[in-house]
Amino acid sequence: MKRDEVGKNKLDKLLAIMQTDLYREAASRCGPEIELYTRAAGLVCLLEEESSYNTTYAKFWLGGLQGYVLYQGDLDLATMFEYTKNFTVFGTDISCLADCYTKQGTGCDSLTAWLPYSGTICKEQYCDLKWSEIDIAYTALRVCASKAIANPSDGTTKEEYVRAIEANQMSSNSCGFNYCASD
Repeated sequence: MKRDEVGKNKLDKLLAIMQTDLYREAASRCGPEIELYTRAAGLVCLLEEESSYNTTYAKFWLGGLQGYVLYQGDLDLATMFEYTKNFTVFGTDISCLADCYTKQGTGCDSLTAWLPYSGTICKEQYCDLKWSEIDIAYTALRVCASKAIANPSDGTTKEEYVRAIEANQMSSNSCGFNYCASD
């Protein structure tokens, strides 16, 4: 299967998720967070166009597939439905998204095996291109959607689920801030 076909199949799957009542409920309650994500992604796109770095944010997360997902908040919300099984499971705990890019810490060890570009992004690229802005918006969107529709399947209460997502948000955002503030 060609990359374009894989990308189209992925997009079709996300568009199908976006037609569900559960997605529409989350999207209706998280409009400001979707917009925040899309604005942050727009800033990153502009900065990437003007930079000489080879790897874009979308290429990093998609391994070279087209970046249709990662620059639109509504589509990225749909991706969350996949890995959280409609917000019934927590998903992978990433205590520091910045570590996914640079591998300077261990906050992303659970994902690095399937991220082909993990560890290839220098701190300067991460900070100069403001990738942390998308990550901050991403975690805000994940918290909002959790508050709106989480229905844990493992015996965890919704409140416990949301607290865990919020703790993950604080940890990841703080870590990203520290990367760029330490210059």
